[in-house]
Amino acid sequence: MKYKVLGIGVLILVSIVTFVYLKQDKNADSTLQHPGWMDQYLELKGDENGKIPAGMHAKWYAADQANTALYKKAENNLENITEVGPDNVGGRNRSIIIDRFNANRFLCAGVSGGIWVSENKGASWAIVDNNAPTLSATCITQSPFDKDVFYYGTGEAFGNSADLGGLGLFRSRDGAKTFEHLTHTATNALNGIWDVEHSLTLDSTIYVATHTSGVWRSTDGGATFSRVSQMPSGRVHEIKATDDGYIMAAFDAYGIVKMKEDDLSVQRLNGAGWPTSGYGRISFSYAKQSPQVMFAQLAVGSGDALQGIYKTSNGGLSWTKMSSPTFISYTQAWYDFILTVAPADTNFVVTAAVAPAYSTDGGQTWKEMANSHSDYHELTWESNTSLLVGNDGGVYRMDKNNMSTFT
Repeated sequence: MKYKVLGIGVLILVSIVTFVYLKQDKNADSTLQHPGWMDQYLELKGDENGKIPAGMHAKWYAADQANTALYKKAENNLENITEVGPDNVGGRNRSIIIDRFNANRFLCAGVSGGIWVSENKGASWAIVDNNAPTLSATCITQSPFDKDVFYYGTGEAFGNSADLGGLGLFRSRDGAKTFEHLTHTATNALNGIWDVEHSLTLDSTIYVATHTSGVWRSTDGGATFSRVSQMPSGRVHEIKATDDGYIMAAFDAYGIVKMKEDDLSVQRLNGAGWPTSGYGRISFSYAKQSPQVMFAQLAVGSGDALQGIYKTSNGGLSWTKMSSPTFISYTQAWYDFILTVAPADTNFVVTAAVAPAYSTDGGQTWKEMANSHSDYHELTWESNTSLLVGNDGGVYRMDKNNMSTFT
């Protein structure tokens, strides 16, 4: 009996020692599972700063096309393969526009999937060019003067899994059937484009919001670009054009700037009530039928919380801080951060980040709304009541009169 108990004790002791040893060994090895992977990753990114030099994407694309041509000449035993799905390939949506000349036609920019077009109000979609030099499409705009002219910008600047530098801008002159690369825009200044907007009063004039270099402008349909020196430099997340010849741009940690297009005179919309510091990213919207009424939501400088939501009824001469929804998260404001006000109802406001919320009393109180998918990046009004929503799950439609459901 004595030896039996002793044997059991020894067995237990050996088991404990083995468990501790294996646990320590696993912990020790866990930091060495992929030694040097980060160094290798940074080395592959390009230069000594871990950045891909301007123009390299275009060179890689040209080399890939050359290789593809060689492959096509070789014998191919797989040419009868037909793709059968899955079809949910557009990826995260960053921009939605409705064709100014055809209300049935939607275009959207998928930051991991390129430009997509729907000819039937979103019932079905088709990619424009699956072999474009880059599929990192971040924004799109259409000329109000020529139904066939479109531009889209490229370059994801969030620093997430789809963080790829862009190749500047692309232009279509055949109604978005095909796009040509404006190769002169593949520069460091234009490799991270947040927004692109066509002037509503000047033909062939477009504005580009960049990640590090302020606002850029072309007055010749994209043939040449120059930075708008009258505006600040730095990061610009949003640009909006007005019917009366102004451009408004949201600069991080600076505020909203309004520029008159004909003489490039600039006004900073930081009237009484606008915070003097403590904010970074800005999303803003004005009511189309009451343009003096604007709403702006501000993130804290670190981008991981909401600083506040503000309203002006006099075009930015003075601002009032409204209430904020406490039941949605703004912890990823650096990534998902968008706000809109209804075109014909200045009391109806939607704010969205990880999840969305809406107000029917001009931001005094907020209500929960249907959450179609997490991480919101775009809100586009299809009509006075129909709202198109772009998020990490694609494109959805919501009705202003019933925000508890979506299609």
